[in-house]
Amino acid sequence: MTGYKELFIRTVKQSDFSDWKILYKKYLIFYKTNLTETELVKLWTWFFEPQKQIYCFIAIVQNKPIGLIHFREYLRPIKATNGMFIDDLYVDNAFRGQGTARALIKAVREFCVNKKINSVRWITAQDNHDAMKLYDQLAIQTPWRMYEMPIQDEV
Repeated sequence: MTGYKELFIRTVKQSDFSDWKILYKKYLIFYKTNLTETELVKLWTWFFEPQKQIYCFIAIVQNKPIGLIHFREYLRPIKATNGMFIDDLYVDNAFRGQGTARALIKAVREFCVNKKINSVRWITAQDNHDAMKLYDQLAIQTPWRMYEMPIQDEV
């Protein structure tokens, strides 16, 4: 249940680019990073490729996009199945605490049910305590630690 009379979650359309870009730039600022205009356009085009590798849902209240979620399918060799990974989740500050993030995650879950995918994973920053309160209600925290190896640098 959300705090809105009418909250809609749907796949992005080409006409959503400007609104999506505003939301995604706010997400990037939150994580203290940025993308160039070229990189933003590149990411945007991925959502519309015929052999789609990444998906984007947006949350809409009163015809205004207020949140987004990016997610992608991946192979799970150890289970011989597919999984879904949430890369980005953002709700505009003015609309937080009203169930939008929960609704976006549940929309991904429903998408997975329809595709017969049996798990959804995501990561968050260790200091993102507000988000973790929600995540602890929806999922199980795993014991795994994530590593990242920059390819351009020597290890």
